[in-house]
Amino acid sequence: GNNPFSRERMQQMLNDYADNGTFGNDTYWGGKGLTQMALYMTFAREMGDSARFVQCRDRLKEALVDWYTFTPGEKTRFFARYDRWGGMVGYATSYDSDTFNDHHFHYGYFALASALLALVDDDFRDNYGEMARLLVKDYANWDRTDTAYPFLRTFDPWAGHSFAGGMGDGNGNGQESSSEAMQAWGGMYLLGVALDDKEMRDAGLFG
Repeated sequence: GNNPFSRERMQQMLNDYADNGTFGNDTYWGGKGLTQMALYMTFAREMGDSARFVQCRDRLKEALVDWYTFTPGEKTRFFARYDRWGGMVGYATSYDSDTFNDHHFHYGYFALASALLALVDDDFRDNYGEMARLLVKDYANWDRTDTAYPFLRTFDPWAGHSFAGGMGDGNGNGQESSSEAMQAWGGMYLLGVALDDKEMRDAGLFG
């Protein structure tokens, strides 16, 4: 074709992102950065570039561990539990995520990035897989016996799709981004595979 695959160009983009890719401080743009680094990590592995694979893996792991742990005094890159609402809010918030808007959009990035990392890093899987599982349960708890989170918070079985508005609004509710909703289900599926959690995997397939 007119635009054949160029390994040299791919290598250039990989090198650039491995060196310069950034992670935002809120759960939406921070999540995007995590997923992008996870994808470049996967590209490097597929290309047989072990040095860039390790570089991307280590940068991704450092960022995810920062999000999944809390250091007293820090203002960003941590999650807090809200018992009243049976959920998790990540800080910094964005797009009204503190009122539970868009949680499947935001946390879907974390689910996918965590899954891709857990598939190649046993230490991350064993020590932080449970935290990733809690984020998925925030937006799509599949376990009716787990009363810490509502059952399938964002999914409307009558409509057959998710809703993004945490508290609704005067015009009802909306989905807004079907692609990010699908990513949330796909990340859930892949995390279930990575953690050998068949119930999570199957719920992701259902979604």
